[in-house]
Amino acid sequence: NDPSADNSNSTAKHRKAVSAATKRLKERVLYQDDDFAVINKPAGMACQPGGRHGVNGRACVSEVLSTGRLFDENNANTTTSEVRPRLVHRLDAMTTAVL
Repeated sequence: NDPSADNSNSTAKHRKAVSAATKRLKERVLYQDDDFAVINKPAGMACQPGGRHGVNGRACVSEVLSTGRLFDENNANTTTSEVRPRLVHRLDAMTTAVL
């Protein structure tokens, strides 16, 4: 069994998870401008990776933000370290509320 194939498969699954999470969050953007955005985070989505909710290939809010695709109409990765969106607070994974 080739370990690199397992890693490649895991990476592909995670990319799909981030893509699906991006679509899910795009529908929940309540407000955005050049400086900040307000998102209605759904229950079942963690804010940060890790812990018991950061497993099973699920993407978290901070991973979606780091791609820059949430607010880019062309869904391209256009972020730089200077303009990458960040969370200003966190919510429990099972909580639906505004970020």
